[in-house]
Amino acid sequence: MEGYILLAIGIVLILIAIVTFFIKYNVYKNGIRVKGKVLELKKSDEAILDDFNQVIFLTLYKQVIEFKTKENEKIVFLHDSGSKYNNLKVGDEITIIYNEKNSDEFYVDDKVEVFRLPITLVITAILFLVFSFTLFLM
Repeated sequence: MEGYILLAIGIVLILIAIVTFFIKYNVYKNGIRVKGKVLELKKSDEAILDDFNQVIFLTLYKQVIEFKTKENEKIVFLHDSGSKYNNLKVGDEITIIYNEKNSDEFYVDDKVEVFRLPITLVITAILFLVFSFTLFLM
């Protein structure tokens, strides 16, 4: 019984990954590329647990980025994803891809960042499928 549940979860995750991949691929391939500018570095404190289950606070700086669409709509967002863009300073420019039909759908022009979610979903789905096949073989 558990094997069927894990198999179903794995298949659903694969389907979600495929749909997500094609949505993001469409924006990446056909989206409009514009230059964005780092407005400020926003300080945030994040808590993590160390090996001894003690809370440690880390100070992180996340970029606040602004870009304009072709219709001159200003969009400001907080870029908090860890990537090669962590070293950006105030005033630096970065390429943004956005969907012309829906300007709320935008990504930093980096393949790893754009496709991170589908890749993570596929890896998780593979784990569920392997566990389910292991249960079927027992």
